[in-house]
Amino acid sequence: MSLFNIIVSVLTLQFLSLSVFAVSGDSMVPTLHDGDIFVIETDLENAELNRDSIVVFSLEDQEDFFYVKRIIGLPGEKIILRNGEIFIDVKGNELKLEEDFLEENVRTFLKSSSYKDDYEQAFSVPEESYFVLGDNRVDSEDSRYFSDPFVRKEQIKGIYLNKLL
Repeated sequence: MSLFNIIVSVLTLQFLSLSVFAVSGDSMVPTLHDGDIFVIETDLENAELNRDSIVVFSLEDQEDFFYVKRIIGLPGEKIILRNGEIFIDVKGNELKLEEDFLEENVRTFLKSSSYKDDYEQAFSVPEESYFVLGDNRVDSEDSRYFSDPFVRKEQIKGIYLNKLL
């Protein structure tokens, strides 16, 4: 592809409220890998942010750094991380979140490889906010580690649409 075609493609994407991003790091493996290039939808006014949506966002204290993570918790929900599994508390009933896209070896929430039978964390997601995790749970800086564990809607720059390379 010529430089001219690349420039025209990028300008067209921006006109269509699309943008191109590249993955840096392994926090979204096995879904996205270091160096993968993908397209995001940047017009979020009418976009639906759903559980399992992959989003690009920045944090207030790091506005020039962008994260790529998966939405796990929606506004108003209580998310419980317990022994490598995620539960959504719905009126006192805990529903286990099925994540078939994950590889078995990343079904832990601990950065250390040691497994603890009694690991549990709970998060109540505020309105207009989301709880996000990387797919590679043992190697991901995400809501579990942010100073404010929730990503507000206005911090989200776009929603993952498709991988290019």
